[in-house]
Amino acid sequence: MNKNNQPKITGFTLVELLISMVLSLFLIGGVINMYVSSKQTSHVREELSNINDNARAAIRSLTEHIEHAGYATPQHIQMDSYIVGTGEAINAGLCSDGSGNITNAALLKDSSDGAALAADIITTTALADGQLNRDCSGQALKAACWVGGAANVKGTQIYNSFFVETPAGETEPSLFCGGSVAATKIKVAEGVEDMQFKYGVDITADLIADKYLTATQVQANGWWQNIVSVQVALLIRSEKNLKSVNERHTYQLLDKSVVTNDHKHRTVFTTEIRLRNVLL
Repeated sequence: MNKNNQPKITGFTLVELLISMVLSLFLIGGVINMYVSSKQTSHVREELSNINDNARAAIRSLTEHIEHAGYATPQHIQMDSYIVGTGEAINAGLCSDGSGNITNAALLKDSSDGAALAADIITTTALADGQLNRDCSGQALKAACWVGGAANVKGTQIYNSFFVETPAGETEPSLFCGGSVAATKIKVAEGVEDMQFKYGVDITADLIADKYLTATQVQANGWWQNIVSVQVALLIRSEKNLKSVNERHTYQLLDKSVVTNDHKHRTVFTTEIRLRNVLL
């Protein structure tokens, strides 16, 4: 075949190759940005979901045990207190087998306002019988300590203390409970950074809260036996950093303002719990 009749072979010029490379880089960069953005969105969504899950766990446990405060069995046995007052001692009572109703007294605290940077503490109590006999750990008080079996009323009481701590060796705070049956404290929910309470007190004997007071104010007026409801505020934070830079925020938890300045995301959750046993 004559040279002149051979098909002409053409290719990309250097300029065309450079343009193609540049366009490819733009496309790859866009895909990478989409991937990073999607991953970040998924990361944020997961942390927000964890915050909501922790809030539900905390409020569920607090509601269950605060609602049980003051349960005095169908016989309506007289109790000294249903929310342990500030400075009130918690001592074990006697069960019918000679044992006590408290396994580890160090887990139980009096209800009190936290210091400037500390969370509040609440401790509730109820009488044990065949209907209600488990503390916040889920463990049951033995039958020898139930109403009708214990040596005295003090020995029939179940206690539940709720408090916020950052355990040794950990970096994240959590909500814990200490029960009268449990030997060790139980982690209720992670990421709970602060917890505040205000107590609805009835001073007109109509079973309706007339004032909402702190533990310090309730103590000053001697109104622990007048409480008919409890307001709860929880500040729950993400475990991982979700902000690219430190952000300053102020969160209002009932009567307390909490100021933060870091990379964490936080949400405030509130609820009010009626003491249904006290209202009977």
